[in-house]
Amino acid sequence: MSRVTVAICTYKEAHSGYLEQSIQSVIEQTYKDLKIIVYDDASPDNTEGIVYKFMEKDKRISYVKNEKNLGLFGNFNKVLDCCDTEYVVVFHDDDVMLPHMVETEVKELDIHPNAVMCGQMYCPITMDENNKSEIHPKYSYTKDVTVFEQGRLIEENLNRGGNVFCCPSVMFRTQKINEFNLRFKGEIGNAADWLLWLEANKSYEIIGISNPIMKYRNHSNTTTNRTNIFGMCDTHYQIEIWLLRNGYERYMQKIRDNFILSAFSSLNNEPYVDSFLNLKKELYSRYNWEISDQSIIVKRILAKEFIRISKKETSFSDYFKKRNLIKEKLGAKIGIIEETMLFLKYFIARSLILKLSRLFHK
Repeated sequence: MSRVTVAICTYKEAHSGYLEQSIQSVIEQTYKDLKIIVYDDASPDNTEGIVYKFMEKDKRISYVKNEKNLGLFGNFNKVLDCCDTEYVVVFHDDDVMLPHMVETEVKELDIHPNAVMCGQMYCPITMDENNKSEIHPKYSYTKDVTVFEQGRLIEENLNRGGNVFCCPSVMFRTQKINEFNLRFKGEIGNAADWLLWLEANKSYEIIGISNPIMKYRNHSNTTTNRTNIFGMCDTHYQIEIWLLRNGYERYMQKIRDNFILSAFSSLNNEPYVDSFLNLKKELYSRYNWEISDQSIIVKRILAKEFIRISKKETSFSDYFKKRNLIKEKLGAKIGIIEETMLFLKYFIARSLILKLSRLFHK
């Protein structure tokens, strides 16, 4: 009997070619002792035909079609309810595993028998609609593998101000998620995965991997991108409620700062300053959220501009105009040393990353 189930949850992806890439990436895993099950959430397209072509060539693959649409997290939970193997991965139909992903995670969970899950921290490699890859920094995690002991991931998330795990990368230990009936609470929206990690870490260890084990696809039709700003804030507000109920009041301002920053980062329209002022007013009226220090937003605006300069989407002269506007309207100051550090991090480092990304893509 196989030790691992890789469940690919899909809905209406027959047209894009993403599902085929996702399935192929699982087939090519270096770890071969696995079951591959495609859970089709009642797609009205030719998903079944695509999967059956793979099934003819690989007997490890099976297909399940829901009688009615369960929704994203409902389909995820069906996977967890039906799993009969030691480990299970709930994978997305538009992402791609690197060949060693399953092998790496099985190895770590075998080494750490008290761990409930293992997954990729952040997204070191992303893809766009055209399969172009982009490499991102590993943030401040220097270890290849980080063991978050019971309760530590919660503290870590709150210190950093947000979720650090990439949902489709996660491998669960089936026995432990069933022990406390840990499931995705779809009613809270897109933060259901984050909430599951927090609930899991109340009782168990969690393993984080820094080195890339998958490619996460960013495109206009992802669940995250389909959610409007206040829909995103509503789901994060549910995280705040959970934290308050579980005794983490001391982190509230930091987490609210991060929620506001995340909402602002979702704004692609200019002018950024006016957009932020309008957003700030609305967030306060809806959730009583107020940012502790507007210099956080100033730094994000300047970072956005340095990234745009590195991509040759704007010029330094426009950058200085925008910086002066920030000082005028927000009244927030940023020192020359901080500005220089932002320049080094987001312009020079970003330029190098873009060059590496082009080489990687070739």
